[in-house]
Amino acid sequence: MYGWWLQSMMLGASSASTIALRTMLMFPENGRLDAWQRQESIDMVAEKLLAMHESHRVAIEMAWRLWLTPWSAPKSPHRALSQLMKPYSRRTSANTRRLTRKAVGLALKPR
Repeated sequence: MYGWWLQSMMLGASSASTIALRTMLMFPENGRLDAWQRQESIDMVAEKLLAMHESHRVAIEMAWRLWLTPWSAPKSPHRALSQLMKPYSRRTSANTRRLTRKAVGLALKPR
């Protein structure tokens, strides 16, 4: 019953930490972005578009399934919502893990 709610809370928390980590890591030290920062800004937009595309694909599949075979549709709207949020949740948690490793690596790097 609370699966979708917990998933949305986790999505919000990992999104907030991803935004904070990207803000910290994307700040240029000498006024110019380095290669990693430029690639990260490109990947940031591409990941959002890919997650949106995947979520739309799932929504179209659900609508098509509901139209053709209504008995195979998700049993509750919460399950449908959970399936639609899954691409975003997966990407934001992966980004949080990756950016945390990068931030820790930079923090431990001798200057």
